Amino acid sequence: MHGTAVTDEAVHRRAAALWAKTDRRGGDHWLPLHQHMADSLQTTQALWSGWLPRQARATICRLTGLSDDDAAALTTWMAATHDAGKATLSFQLQIGERPEHAAFRSRLEDAGLPLRMPRLEAGLERFPHGLASRVIVQRWLREHDVDPETARSLAAVHDAHHGRPSSPGLRRAAQRAVDSYPVAWREAQDFLLGECAAKSGIYDVLRRLDRPLFGPAQNLLTGIVIMADWIASCVDYFPLCPPGEQPTRRGDELDAVDLTAPWAPDAVTDADALLARRFPALAAHSPRDVQRTAVDCASAGTGAALLVIEAGTGEGKTEAALGAAEALAAVTGAGGAIFAAPTMATADGLFRRVLGWAQEATPTSEITSMFLAHSKSALNADFSILRHAGSSPAAPQGVGAEHGDVIASEWMSGRKKGLLSNFCVATIDQVLFAVLQGKHSMLRHVALAGKVVILDEVHSFDAYTNAYLLRTLEWLGRYGIPTVLLSATLTPELKRRLCGAYGGQLGQPTAASEAPVIDGAAPYPLVTHVDASGIAEYPARSEQPETRIRLGRLPDDLTALVSCLGEELADGGCALVICNTVSRAQDAFEVLAAAHPEQCELHHSAFAAVDRVKKEAELRELLGPHAHRDGKRPHTRIIVATQVAEQSLDIDVDLLVSDVAPMDILLQRIGRLHRHERPATDRPERLRAPRALLRGADWTASPPVFPRACEAVYGRAALLRSAAVIEAEGWETGVLRPAAVPRLTRLAYAPDLPAPPGWADAMHAADQDFEARNCAAERRSRSFMFPPPVGSESLDDQFTRQHAAIDSPGGAAQGAAQVRDTDPSIEVVLAIGDPSFYRPLPWLDGAGEAALVGDAEPPSRAAFALARSTVRLPLLFSRDPERFEQVVKHLETRTPSGWRESRLLRGELALFLDAELRGCVDGVPLAYSPVLGLHHDQRRNSPASTSAAATTAARDDTHSDSQPPPSITKAGP
Repeated sequence: MHGTAVTDEAVHRRAAALWAKTDRRGGDHWLPLHQHMADSLQTTQALWSGWLPRQARATICRLTGLSDDDAAALTTWMAATHDAGKATLSFQLQIGERPEHAAFRSRLEDAGLPLRMPRLEAGLERFPHGLASRVIVQRWLREHDVDPETARSLAAVHDAHHGRPSSPGLRRAAQRAVDSYPVAWREAQDFLLGECAAKSGIYDVLRRLDRPLFGPAQNLLTGIVIMADWIASCVDYFPLCPPGEQPTRRGDELDAVDLTAPWAPDAVTDADALLARRFPALAAHSPRDVQRTAVDCASAGTGAALLVIEAGTGEGKTEAALGAAEALAAVTGAGGAIFAAPTMATADGLFRRVLGWAQEATPTSEITSMFLAHSKSALNADFSILRHAGSSPAAPQGVGAEHGDVIASEWMSGRKKGLLSNFCVATIDQVLFAVLQGKHSMLRHVALAGKVVILDEVHSFDAYTNAYLLRTLEWLGRYGIPTVLLSATLTPELKRRLCGAYGGQLGQPTAASEAPVIDGAAPYPLVTHVDASGIAEYPARSEQPETRIRLGRLPDDLTALVSCLGEELADGGCALVICNTVSRAQDAFEVLAAAHPEQCELHHSAFAAVDRVKKEAELRELLGPHAHRDGKRPHTRIIVATQVAEQSLDIDVDLLVSDVAPMDILLQRIGRLHRHERPATDRPERLRAPRALLRGADWTASPPVFPRACEAVYGRAALLRSAAVIEAEGWETGVLRPAAVPRLTRLAYAPDLPAPPGWADAMHAADQDFEARNCAAERRSRSFMFPPPVGSESLDDQFTRQHAAIDSPGGAAQGAAQVRDTDPSIEVVLAIGDPSFYRPLPWLDGAGEAALVGDAEPPSRAAFALARSTVRLPLLFSRDPERFEQVVKHLETRTPSGWRESRLLRGELALFLDAELRGCVDGVPLAYSPVLGLHHDQRRNSPASTSAAATTAARDDTHSDSQPPPSITKAGP
């Protein structure tokens, strides 16, 4: 191997004439290619030493077999040379013949670089410079005696620095084209690569690199190269220079980039003391045993580990997870944490709590960054304050005064960069996207590689999403990313698979059937620890008083529902009615509100975002942990809701009425019943013994018959099994909470669950259908999923569907559809008027007096009000692909053109309502009400709504809130 850089003055002049950046405004300012390479080198050195956490650096070292210094040199050289492919005619001549760019061609000609494009290159339909970089770098490495497979694996990173690798066919054509280049160009290319090699110290490292890089290592290196490229390409940090001049650099350019240093917590030696410091509101009480156990397990480890925390509602799982995350970070060198929740509503509810913890966990005088990762994060008030305040807002209630500063980084923001912040709260999709074949997925891998990952409510997904969850855990285990899983109701089979997916990458069995059997009689709460040494379980003492919940049947009849609640609430009390679909909830609400006009309210996802947030905040105030009957807690209240009440609402009710649901979900719902400790006088005497009444079934049949809409949401098998468990336990015996939670969950999903008399054939048929549907869902999930880490020998293996629709316009939403097995929905912005003149919903701040003009950008207050008025249309508009396209195109034509100029409204679709809040979509009359939400307008007759079939379709009985489908808005990046 030789390392003598070319010093010939003529070659130096040729290399110096090559450009990398031009003025996008059309001016003649430029940036030489050699300077962009130097800027990228400087940026990568800063990223490695000042931003990349110790955990991520150690992972790269382990995957490459290099020391920290050698891995730093390798990464720096790869980032510095990522744009070597710009030293090609295809790139240099793309400026064309415009007069302002004449100097660019003249420099090349004066330096002696031939400008006649080789025939092979001219024949290529595309010759992206990332691919050219791959070919040039691979040739250079081979000329420096690097093993062919190692050279190929290194150069693949250059090829993928725009987010994905090129196709093998184009790669072969590009190789032939570069091989035909004139000597003058090849000498310039070699000079630039040699300069970067000398500055980075790569020559000695290449001698010590004894293996090719496989997919996981390539992911992380590509992610860092992408970061370095994006930073070094920003003219705000690295400005262009006037024509005829070479740029100058002061060395402090990166000071303007608000990258925050890795979080570096101290080792945890006292769990109680840590929890008291991080959660001052809990300092007056001893930590709960499950919190203490989780932190002790995390701090006792010596490396990567998976923690599974199973505990009932109200046991403090959130605080347990955050405390464990700090202990795990101290052990592994993680530089931050991401807390991922099932829905945007749960993520929003967590943000303020996690922000308070992050402030407490950031040492005084230090700065860390935080990001809220979901599509509506700009509408979250706490995150908005953080973004615009420049530093931490006022500390959340209960947070101490002595803590560091948490900021929302300007550079580490947006859909692709936000997860690079130290701390993140996100929807779980943002983590699962790491194993989706989407562009720039490598950035997600880098972001996660330096964090502790916390995944909440892991029991709540279907077979399709569970497949993504399991594959994600395989990659987290492969990288050695400490991970915490939270659940109140986790089945043994799913737990075995989760532990096996992660543990298999640490040397533990990977298949569910091979994973260690976890004791079916294990106590509850329970903390399970998985690391390279095996699986261990640590029981914890429940702090919740044992309560027996009596169960009863209720006919699936609205008259019976009204009569029952009228009797049960005769002396007052707060009841929660949970329905499995939006239409069932709306129907129940209308009859209950007629009987109790002042005491009834409705909650579901078909409210405009602003109304839903307001309604849920008010409900927490009325029925939350600090509301009492002699204060804010109402004397009588009926809350009708869908699945939004299962996880995102911390409320306490005296009586529960629920549609039949799968056992784990039913237990979640029961967790809202008598949830908080209260004086006896807070509850009417009749409701002081907690009871749950189940509807959504014809109980006179054997086995019971469930509404078609409920079966469409959960499947007949899960509903029958839930009912069978209750039959076996005895309705009057009820549920002993929390002790019976794990046993009932296990029983409901056990293969040998006994069938009640007369149910066996129906249960067997339903189980077979359930298995067939699950197998089909798992097969579908593999369409766009990464292979397992052990099957990812190259980036090519991870991007087998690289030209598929997820990278087309609108790809983000279609990508979301790949980790949720649901029909995509159409999200609209509600406004009053028409495309020419319109207003926001009249009750919103920012509605204003003057009408907004369609072709003008809305003022900021009005834009914010509109952006908060989004709602999903019923799924009937999107199940059929042709109808979906038709509806989207129609809504596009009626969306004000001025929205294209608004950061908040760009890409949204408008649905205009008249003054009575009535509108029409594809012939279906709709209406909106802040009381009822978006609903079928039965007051209006139209050709589409005259038939019973059309009316039933318009009501969309199968639309549930169990797993909100991803929204599709106007096509665009």
